[in-house]
Amino acid sequence: MSIVLAIGDTHCPGMKSGYIDFLKRIADRHNVDRVVHIGDLVDWASISYHEKSPSLSNATSEFFKARKQIAQLQTNQQSNKHTNEQTNKRTDKQTNNLS
Repeated sequence: MSIVLAIGDTHCPGMKSGYIDFLKRIADRHNVDRVVHIGDLVDWASISYHEKSPSLSNATSEFFKARKQIAQLQTNQQSNKHTNEQTNKRTDKQTNNLS
């Protein structure tokens, strides 16, 4: 059975600084082996219907900044998955040795 960490509303590239480290601490603490993002991955403030701020990036700039943050989220998730796969392999080997 999987232990799932559900996250949402990252609004990349506006994701809060330190959020990935926070997610990693939670995942490590609870031995999470699957992360599910439930929505609002990218903010798209530059193309939304909401009121605009002059300080916002243009759509192209926002896209590249968001892509960079998404890559960081993916790297963290893959690292966590790899760690848990190695743990599962080790556990399976130990279990087989008991039989």
